[in-house]
Amino acid sequence: MMCGSKNVGHERLKVSLSRFLLQSFRSEFILLSNICSLLSHAVNFSR
Repeated sequence: MMCGSKNVGHERLKVSLSRFLLQSFRSEFILLSNICSLLSHAVNFSR
């Protein structure tokens, strides 16, 4: 019984951790794409 509840808590922890990682990865990706678009705009402007 105790082992089962422990496994449930572990699963919840894994789910929340994966969600957090996914969100942070998504924000990092958005930031990188923004920087890339800004750089391309700067290159086009300097031409």
